[in-house]
Amino acid sequence: MAYVITLMAPSQAGKGVVMDMIFSMKNKYFNPKIFPKYTTRPIRATDGDDIININNTIPEFCDLVYEGGGQRYGIRMDSLYDELAKGNSPVLVVNDVRAIQDIRNALSPQVITLFIYRSKPDLNKYIAIEKERYNGTEIDLEKLNRNANLRYQKASDIYRIFIENIDLFDHVIINSGTLEQTRVQVESIINKIINSEINLLEGGI
Repeated sequence: MAYVITLMAPSQAGKGVVMDMIFSMKNKYFNPKIFPKYTTRPIRATDGDDIININNTIPEFCDLVYEGGGQRYGIRMDSLYDELAKGNSPVLVVNDVRAIQDIRNALSPQVITLFIYRSKPDLNKYIAIEKERYNGTEIDLEKLNRNANLRYQKASDIYRIFIENIDLFDHVIINSGTLEQTRVQVESIINKIINSEINLLEGGI
């Protein structure tokens, strides 16, 4: 059985690392697919194909819309149904508990919700990250501090929301050790999906 896999995590928690590990496990029983979100925020150089901006608006066909960081995001639910019907497992980052709950209400039991934990938010860490973005050019301290504080506040809010809604998540991935330790956790989760599919299709023991 295919599943929708949602990831919730603050900036720098390792979403990309975990997603790469999930996709590395693709086989004939598990076919993960990057699922697109529409947004009003500007596209960043680090964004992939899963983030779409159409004239800074959310298309009308998005029937699940939520806000995050002062921007709006939209998901097309019928496309989620279509992917599941094809046997694909859509993977999407959703940093909004209401949206995650709506997805679970609509598609349960074919939803697995993950939270990625790395460390407690640290303002100095976000300041250092912002400094790296200047790459030798003159630093605008006012802009740097504003961006760092916004990222820190957003990360703090996400962790608070996680604690208040811990029962919403099926698994918490601790990404504060080695890559191998993170991989073991991801493989344990995905292997349950693969094994259930083997049992369903082949009558495995």
